[in-house]
Amino acid sequence: MKTLEKRAAVTQRRLWIVTGILAAFLAGWQIFAAMQANTLKPLVARAITADGTPLAGVRVQFVQETATDEDPAYVATTGADGAVPLPPNIIRDRFYLLAKNGDGVLSQGFGQRELANEIIFEPASLIQGMVSNEFGLPLDGAAVSIRFGDENAPVLVSAISDKEGEFRFDNVSRSLDFLYVEARKAGYAPLSIEWTRSDEPISLELEPALDLRIRVFLPNGRPAADRAVRIDNVGSTETHTDDEGRATFTGLRRDLAYSVTIADPRLTYFRESLEPSTKVHRIDLCVPASIDGHVIDQQGLPLAGVEVRHGHGPRRWVRATTDENGVFHLGDVPAGRIEIFYESGGRVGNTLARVEAGKDIHDFVIRVEPE
Repeated sequence: MKTLEKRAAVTQRRLWIVTGILAAFLAGWQIFAAMQANTLKPLVARAITADGTPLAGVRVQFVQETATDEDPAYVATTGADGAVPLPPNIIRDRFYLLAKNGDGVLSQGFGQRELANEIIFEPASLIQGMVSNEFGLPLDGAAVSIRFGDENAPVLVSAISDKEGEFRFDNVSRSLDFLYVEARKAGYAPLSIEWTRSDEPISLELEPALDLRIRVFLPNGRPAADRAVRIDNVGSTETHTDDEGRATFTGLRRDLAYSVTIADPRLTYFRESLEPSTKVHRIDLCVPASIDGHVIDQQGLPLAGVEVRHGHGPRRWVRATTDENGVFHLGDVPAGRIEIFYESGGRVGNTLARVEAGKDIHDFVIRVEPE
């Protein structure tokens, strides 16, 4: 009987200890949460006129800078002081601030904690222009949009060109004096231009779109199926190769060359600029090679701290720095004629290496030319 009583007492003490630990943890968490709430200050946006007068009743949309779409994370209306706060729990990074006042005038700013984050309104002034084809003939039905700040900013306002190819915006604040204007129409390559506000009409000349076709092969000569491929710096172009290793990118400008990135964690390829055309560009994946060597001066002495790099692989610039003996190791090298750059103390130069697929190069010497 005494043994059972002892066991019960021990069990009771353990429960008290566990309960105490949980209570202490909960209290600590509450203190931490309170401290965080006090630390996280709200991001406050203020709508004002050019002379600093606050504007009430302005509808502000907070669009996260890193958002993959243009849906606002928060929408609110300014108070009598022209201010509207973004709750701390929503803040992640910078925000685009899209605003519309009671007269329907649109303006925009940027939001970041601890900054002024002002959205300035001035009277709207007319923005107008024309969309045409390469022969100067008007194009109707083209979607024209305006962004402020950078090309990745959300669309502030958009319109459709009429049968004369003309478009107009009469509700954009004059405070936005540097804009990105974009035109899109089916069958034509999209066009985006930087435009500084003026009274002159905007001319947007669209060119017929061309396709860029590629076919990707594995080192054994078989098609590289189901590989993620995309064009660098051209919006949402990611697609996948089919069973024959083919992929097509549509709606591209014929006067530009494009760089294609192929996702493969083990293989590399020789990156080069490709032009849209009716031909199919072949891309051969290969086993990466490496280049081991050393950098010397004109007297044959080793040079330490020299940056050595190449930019021919899918991961763009691959860099290495020479050690105290001038030795470097440069990896992720594709097959082909590789241009190797070196830079040291303001001296910049380049040399060439011919690389075979998967075959490392040893004792490669780079001799730095004098300034």
